[in-house]
Amino acid sequence: AAKPTAAQPARKLNSQITLNTNKGSFKFTKVADGLFVQHEWGANSGQIGIPTDSLLQFSAILSGFAAGNSATPAVKKTAVAKPAVKPKGIAKKESRKEKKPPAPKPTVEDLDADLNSYLSGRKGGDASSGAKVETA
Repeated sequence: AAKPTAAQPARKLNSQITLNTNKGSFKFTKVADGLFVQHEWGANSGQIGIPTDSLLQFSAILSGFAAGNSATPAVKKTAVAKPAVKPKGIAKKESRKEKKPPAPKPTVEDLDADLNSYLSGRKGGDASSGAKVETA
């Protein structure tokens, strides 16, 4: 196994550091991909994981709180590039098609005539020779 150089310090996995406060305790555990923090603080106990690439940002935020700043410290935000050309989408049409009024409902006589023509077509004869339709 190669020995760590000065540019590559030795990292001990699962090395733990405990911080005891008057409110509770914090256990910091170095893991392969970051830092695992467990806290015991009465009913508010729990744990979090912090990825290695976010440790510096996380510590900057904690330092801001430690300095007495009760508000969240300002974090640099990268500017989002706006597209040079406005994206094309489906444009909403302002004018809507006018709805046609519904067809008038057929009367009882119209329905009887349709039924009689249907029945005459089925039997091949006159509608009067088939079933009679009574109207009320």
